[in-house]
Amino acid sequence: MAVGLLSREDAAELFLPHQDSPQDRGVLLGPADALRVKLDNYVIDYDNDLITRKQMLDGTVRTRARLADVELRMTAGAGGSVLAPMPPGSPEMKVSWEGFDLDKKRAVINVIMTVTVHPAKRGRPKGYVPGSRVGYFDSSTVDVLPKVP
Repeated sequence: MAVGLLSREDAAELFLPHQDSPQDRGVLLGPADALRVKLDNYVIDYDNDLITRKQMLDGTVRTRARLADVELRMTAGAGGSVLAPMPPGSPEMKVSWEGFDLDKKRAVINVIMTVTVHPAKRGRPKGYVPGSRVGYFDSSTVDVLPKVP
């Protein structure tokens, strides 16, 4: 669920703190997405023998540097936010999430959603068979609400 929220196109705008700055994050989302598409196109062009390996590598290095600059400007207003070094709203979010340790995941979840665990019913669930793979967890006792305006 967290990855789904952070992968939304408007994730940076929703979850990163706003600051009054001439570099509006929303204005930079388009160029960032265009640069990601350009990186994908280098691979396609190389695969179709439209450019040489050197051209692909040189173009990739320049484009990645430009993308890093745009992403840095996008997160500049985030300050101390745990989300600042992440790419909210980008397709790479799932890969980034998988690389986080448990503490970082908990901190991110705390910023983007509210998780409430209600008391569970007493005793074993109806139909429980000892030794079966069916556990005691009842998802109806947990509420997860995104912290979106």
